[in-house]
Amino acid sequence: MSAEPITLSTGVTLRSLALRALEKRQVAAMLNRLASVIGTEDMAPTMLARLVAMDEKWESSTLKGLATSAFVECDIEFARVADAFRVLDAGTSWFAACCGGLHAVAKSYLEQSQLPVDQFMAHALVTAHVCRHYAKKKADGVEMRFALCGLYHNIGILVMANALPPVYQRMPEFLGGTTKQLHALEKEQIGMDHCEVGDYFLQALQFPSFISDSVANHHGATDLLDPLTLAVQLGDHLAHQMGCSMGIGNLAPELPQGYFKNLGFDDNDLNQLANESSKILSQCSRLG
Repeated sequence: MSAEPITLSTGVTLRSLALRALEKRQVAAMLNRLASVIGTEDMAPTMLARLVAMDEKWESSTLKGLATSAFVECDIEFARVADAFRVLDAGTSWFAACCGGLHAVAKSYLEQSQLPVDQFMAHALVTAHVCRHYAKKKADGVEMRFALCGLYHNIGILVMANALPPVYQRMPEFLGGTTKQLHALEKEQIGMDHCEVGDYFLQALQFPSFISDSVANHHGATDLLDPLTLAVQLGDHLAHQMGCSMGIGNLAPELPQGYFKNLGFDDNDLNQLANESSKILSQCSRLG
């Protein structure tokens, strides 16, 4: 028997979803600082530490990601991000802060929907890792830019789950055990999908356009995508194949024959990524 359709009591718009997310003032303030951090890759570690430490949850998430090596290879417990960023190189510190920011937002926005934060982060981090691998093969020098797009590609899910928690509590009921994709069901039941919502939300926060553009289009037709968005789509597919369904339980979608090979990923690449992704999943299980 199919699940009963979702009934929304009031009209839902991109603006209403974004405003609901920004009603959480502390999270909104953190997101504004996070946008500044993401837009400034060469920020001095001392200033970066100051911005992160202004929000207790952002700092706590960043430290947890360092202690578990979920965000970057570290596996060291630090008392403060200032201590950590004095030891780590600038690029590693910056990416850890970007990951910590997303984790803090996810913990706040997924609280009512009960979607598991660690599984959301596992999907994001595996996608980011695949994007970085793709950049190493195809676009030297911009690995971190590719990784960021992979990391934030599903931020629209956080915004929608925050505003419509009963809807997202039911997503496993609609999608669990099927190959249906979340964005298609969102479009059908809500009238918009997490790609549109994420794009709108990031533009409102003035995140760099290369991130919001990839968020908007990562479920588009493969042959129409720019390299950065294509990397995100590739990472998203590999994350699903690793079982990273964000707690929803839907299976990896069927892909055209030769999909990975046509994008330059041979068996060696896929074996390496499977092994590395398995490690990320284990580390994320300790994030909480």
